[in-house]
Amino acid sequence: MKGKNQRDLKEENTSTVLKLVKDNPGISRISVVRKTDLTPPTVSRIIGFLLEQGVVSETPGESSKVGRKPYYLKFNGNNFRVFAVEMSYTQVKFALIDFDGKIYHVETIETSTDISNKELLELIVKHYKKFADKFGRIFAVGISAPGRVDPKEGKIISIPNLKNLSNFSVYEVAKVVDKPVFVMNDANAEALAEMFFGYGRDVNDFLLVHIGFGIGGGIVLNRKLYNGNFGVSGEIGHISVDMDFGIECDCGNKGCIELYSSANAMLKAVQKQLKAENLTLDKLYELLKKKDKIALSIIQERSRMVGNVLVSVADILAPQRIIIAGPVVKISDFIIPQIKETLKKRSFYGFGENIEVVSSALKENTGLIGAMSVVLNEFLEHPYEFIAQK
Repeated sequence: MKGKNQRDLKEENTSTVLKLVKDNPGISRISVVRKTDLTPPTVSRIIGFLLEQGVVSETPGESSKVGRKPYYLKFNGNNFRVFAVEMSYTQVKFALIDFDGKIYHVETIETSTDISNKELLELIVKHYKKFADKFGRIFAVGISAPGRVDPKEGKIISIPNLKNLSNFSVYEVAKVVDKPVFVMNDANAEALAEMFFGYGRDVNDFLLVHIGFGIGGGIVLNRKLYNGNFGVSGEIGHISVDMDFGIECDCGNKGCIELYSSANAMLKAVQKQLKAENLTLDKLYELLKKKDKIALSIIQERSRMVGNVLVSVADILAPQRIIIAGPVVKISDFIIPQIKETLKKRSFYGFGENIEVVSSALKENTGLIGAMSVVLNEFLEHPYEFIAQK
């Protein structure tokens, strides 16, 4: 374990104040002192520095007859615009989003499963330049991607079904655009989005479950994202529900839950039983709303399978809340009740009934806001990486 030098302590204190101001718009300086236990001169120095850098602003309150006029602080998230990149298996979304979560513009590009490192680099750079030309200064770049991602090394290690894409370094993007670039697994990025802007704002511990082409998890403990090691954490989709006779997975395992209960797997199961063609989540929602017996039976069964997996996760983590995100939010009203019931029945002494299970507040924008939130989280944790220290 290493000690902290003066610069590290200054940055840690700056981070503490910055996060407090962001989470509490209109907070006064004296309240910052009380909540952080930092000395008034330290708080004054930090706030002065953040004011100079345009990170926060300060407005005077109404004067009182006794004492100094109060001043109220606000995080200037609108001053920092991020080029957000959300990767999936068949498309890439680009957006300009500021640190307040405001979305200025979105573009979606359909991509091939044969996309290579070189093609992805060219695609990102092309759209970055397009956005920069149209909207002006961009502060940084945030990328979210499915599969194995190592945020510390800045690498997309591998994405299932994208065989020509491996060990993609986001630092190659940084070299061209001359901006900081950060990358994170999609479920982890979405967990950050919920922590800052969604249903994770008012709890310390929660689990985000992304259900789309696959299934992934983002774990937040004590307001900190748990990243794990080796570019792997929260891989709920690869918990096996049938180790001996299950479907073989690309990961090398058998019976992984995502092979049965991902959005794609559920669509295929319903489509097969109904002998339907080109079934989409929107069409499936209409079937469920009309109480189609076959569709309801399949979705309920597959949702209970997810619930059974989450029982094991909940028994280990005991989160306050589970947030369902990803494309499946379109039919989450038919999925969540099954998960809740399974948690209540099968968790340790039934404690699972105390866990809230909700659908993402950010809906279809969770992934893009997640990509931006990767940068926001880095900025709040390590402000000196972005702004000159005083």
